[in-house]
Amino acid sequence: MDIKDKAAKEMTDIVAGASKNDRLSYIDLMETVAIFMVIMYHMTLYDYNFIETPHVMQYFRYFTRTLYAAAVPIFFFANGYLLFDRKFDLRRHIFKCIRIVVLTFVWGIIGLLTIMIIRGEFMTPAQFVKNLLTWQPVGWINHMWFMGALICVYIVFPILKSAYDNNRSCFNCFLVMAFIFTIGSTMVSLCGSLAADVFLGKSIVIRKNVFGMFNPLRGIYGYAFVYFCLGGYVYSVRERISGLAHKNIYAVAALMLNCILQWLMGIYFSHVTGKPWDIAGGASDTVFAFVNVIAVYVLSLNYRSNWTIIRLVSENTLGIYFVHMIIIQIVLKYQGNFEWFNTLAGNMLCSATVMAVCMAVIAVLKRIPWFSRLVKL
Repeated sequence: MDIKDKAAKEMTDIVAGASKNDRLSYIDLMETVAIFMVIMYHMTLYDYNFIETPHVMQYFRYFTRTLYAAAVPIFFFANGYLLFDRKFDLRRHIFKCIRIVVLTFVWGIIGLLTIMIIRGEFMTPAQFVKNLLTWQPVGWINHMWFMGALICVYIVFPILKSAYDNNRSCFNCFLVMAFIFTIGSTMVSLCGSLAADVFLGKSIVIRKNVFGMFNPLRGIYGYAFVYFCLGGYVYSVRERISGLAHKNIYAVAALMLNCILQWLMGIYFSHVTGKPWDIAGGASDTVFAFVNVIAVYVLSLNYRSNWTIIRLVSENTLGIYFVHMIIIQIVLKYQGNFEWFNTLAGNMLCSATVMAVCMAVIAVLKRIPWFSRLVKL
């Protein structure tokens, strides 16, 4: 094989995501970045309330939160990217769904019990059951909504997979319609809020399903379907994306422009409501997050290494997601003794520490018979 053929093969392997262990290194990187941003979002210790303290640093801290909006969508995207082109086994898929539901309830119970002890706030048996079934309170186990949304996507996946394999036009149509009914609906609502404030003087932020009863994705985290199917679609055109000229420049420009626009939108609606508007988790169903996920994917294609830490974090994102809120509660209990953690830089260091502790806990659990099943599928 001459040098030119060898170079061509290496590029094909990079585009296809081939590696010695059959993992896609750039997806590993995306998932690692995403889980770090999830932790940063869930354990925000720094003040970013520019309404009460209109200081430039507060505005900057608020701006950095625009990146968090793409964190959870990246996981849905990565799931679709990895699943749609694989051979499908219905029986295995059904058992996987059942296992996810069981794990979610088990970790819901573990989360409630451990956080009660950590915070010294105890519930009656009736309250415990109610909170478990409603995935409350906020800051305890409400982050498990992601698992519920993932199951909703997985339930429909066999149909989506059939369309992907046998009728790509139908699959693409579903992706477009899901985008319109979720992300499109959100943007119409937000534009309506802007118009209501500018032209009618009504200071409100509307987050309403504009399609009413005609929206098949109403009442659920419908945008999960968008990012999941987007992952499958992007996988099918990955070679074309990889071959685009100046793709990195376009991706960086799109990322920066979207973050700035999302930031400005957040500032405007914050002044409308009188408090900082959630441009992190509250903006995952906006067109800004949608474009940012694609931009992050394009930039991740440049990652051609296989760093062990990146791979290990990616392999254990499910376990980290289950464990991290418990570790965060311990940090929050004692963070008052470490005021530096209340800065943006301190929060980043603290989040990295939480991730490291989660990895250590997972490593221990994996060495214990039966307990190892709690942190992997």
